[in-house]
Amino acid sequence: MASSSSSHSQNLDPIALPVRLSTSSVRPFAYRILSKTYGLHIKSSALQVLTDYIGRTYGSNWKSPKSLAFIEDVAKYWKIKFQSNTNLFIDGENLKIVISEINKQKAQESSHNAKTNILSSDSLRSDTFVDLQNNVSQININDESRVIDSEDAPGDTQIVTQSNELEKSFKIKWQNFYKVLDTNSQYIYKYNNLRKQFQLIYSPFFLDNKAKNQPISNKNNTINDSLLSFKLPSIDDILSKNLNRYHLIYERLLRNDNYIVDFNSFSSLYYSNNIDDTENTHHNNIDNIKKISLIKNLLGRHGESFLIFGLLNKNQFGNYQLNDSSGLIQLDFRSCNSINNSFYFLGCYLLCKGTYLNFGGISNFLVKLIYHPLPEKRSLTLNNFEKIYDFEHSLRQKYENSFSLPINTINNNINLNNPLHKIIILGSNCFLDNPNYYLVLNKLFEKISNDLNNLPLSIVFSGSFILNSFELTSFNESSTASSTNYKSFFDSLALLLSKYPLICSNVHFIFVPGENDPFNSLVSQGSKSLLFPLNKLPDIFFSRLKRLIKNFQLVTNPFKIYYLSQELVVFRDDIYERIKRNEIEFQGDLDQQNENENENENENGIDIDTDIYTNNENQITSSFKLNSNKLVKTIINQSHLVPFGSDIVPINSKFDQLLTLIPSPNTLILLDSSIDFFDINYMGTKVINVGKLFDDVKRKMNYVEYFPVLKKCEYQEIYY
Repeated sequence: MASSSSSHSQNLDPIALPVRLSTSSVRPFAYRILSKTYGLHIKSSALQVLTDYIGRTYGSNWKSPKSLAFIEDVAKYWKIKFQSNTNLFIDGENLKIVISEINKQKAQESSHNAKTNILSSDSLRSDTFVDLQNNVSQININDESRVIDSEDAPGDTQIVTQSNELEKSFKIKWQNFYKVLDTNSQYIYKYNNLRKQFQLIYSPFFLDNKAKNQPISNKNNTINDSLLSFKLPSIDDILSKNLNRYHLIYERLLRNDNYIVDFNSFSSLYYSNNIDDTENTHHNNIDNIKKISLIKNLLGRHGESFLIFGLLNKNQFGNYQLNDSSGLIQLDFRSCNSINNSFYFLGCYLLCKGTYLNFGGISNFLVKLIYHPLPEKRSLTLNNFEKIYDFEHSLRQKYENSFSLPINTINNNINLNNPLHKIIILGSNCFLDNPNYYLVLNKLFEKISNDLNNLPLSIVFSGSFILNSFELTSFNESSTASSTNYKSFFDSLALLLSKYPLICSNVHFIFVPGENDPFNSLVSQGSKSLLFPLNKLPDIFFSRLKRLIKNFQLVTNPFKIYYLSQELVVFRDDIYERIKRNEIEFQGDLDQQNENENENENENGIDIDTDIYTNNENQITSSFKLNSNKLVKTIINQSHLVPFGSDIVPINSKFDQLLTLIPSPNTLILLDSSIDFFDINYMGTKVINVGKLFDDVKRKMNYVEYFPVLKKCEYQEIYY
């Protein structure tokens, strides 16, 4: 009895006598947590309210971890409650409301825990903020996405928990955790380097509020009507695009343990040779000087070696140069070697190691070694940014707050009930203007219909849907015929799908535009220079398909798929072909390659030609593996889907953040017709390339079945 009573007494918090505190005592803690950590600013009236509450509630223990955790809860609750109007200034009146709501929520949780007593104290603690997000009134959440009783929605997927009582309490629709979002349905943030946080400039929830005639409470809200219908970027967007990308990658280098800040000069950082990761072993070839310096700090230091970081481009004279936030310098690649695990081209953000030279007032940087910046895993990025900016990408932000259970618990239980969920991604260039391909598509739909118990969640069709570019030069008979023919191709597809009514009524169809499809092709005029992101296909061409298919969606290129807490990015572009056309080959690499070829010829001799076909096949296979690995590393290292200069690929700068891979997605699905299928895992990201849909040489159709629960894909072929 004594032991049980003592253990019970240890679980009870001691009663704290209230004390009277001064605002000067609480101000340092409030500033460190609210301002430095969460980017909020507290007014004097709010500071007085917070001081009185802490002194009254925690008493002499006002410096305890619980009181500090309470201040963090206030900050998190405030950011979610006022996220729609981006109110960063905490005032006294609203702070009283926030504190009362937090206390009310804690009281409800404690009563709920007393009744159920089925969850551990770690999963539903009363002092954590995970459960305080349940009743935030400012977040627009559909009623169907909230926790509902079993009587309201029979047949919904039920969470498997540790108790049958909890199973009866919670029922969840997994469909609410599966969303396909294009550029018009995603948040757009702009990184502020001075405040080290992301600022919201566009929110799809604002569009929902307008549709419901619910005005935004903050009159000074920067999210206005002009952003809902924008198409072209502003001058500020164009000027800040490259600088934002530079700061994002540079901050990633700062967070890397292999780089050490030089406290004698805050404009530089040191690089450490203590690297254990096999991906980082190429850095061991660099000399002892590992300090990344700004270009402006190179002046007056002729003949010294430096490591600089910046954007690679060309000046008006056609010479290579490197730009950073402080200036630019011309590069000399005469004796340059590169780390042979990535591609190099204009528009990349690279690290250059070499010697600074200055003759006659002309600065030059003799590059000895050049390589890409190290990537960062998704989990590390989220952990580093969770206290500065909440990466609540639409789905997580909208639905995680609806449940008193954390998203990981929901993930695990829904996954157990739906292990066979799959998404079918067809290869690129689904040319519907070729009548022979409809027979192959019929085989695909027939194969899917034979397994009705395992229908896919979605089928992704990617363009181009016509072989030649859709061009509309004038409104005449020829242009009308072109539009009519384009619509007839999808009408033929609708006629084919009409044979499979179960597929049309239960499968989600997604159509991604390509370079030849309207009306993006009008910008490029048949060339490879598209304006990314590509707009969705016009609805006018899909009238018959929309009547036939129950769940039909036209998306932009790229777009995202959210399955529970997983983020899948789907991107259609022949990026490998574009990289090979613009690849930079350095003289040092060419010299080394020639030396290796000469050594092989001397060793093997010239008159040996046995097994020549086998050797050629092995060379092709090894070359494909090398190129696919280099492609994946280039994209992930650059953290961007279109890592090219504006003269190679134009980008709508206002949407550039949607092309950025920060944080890295769980899965990146490429629809590149210029390279075959590959499946590569790199730095926690699974990168899949489906390839082209129809291979007339091997007479087969290629597609991929992706299982998000298992995080695996299966490459499928249908021969014709």
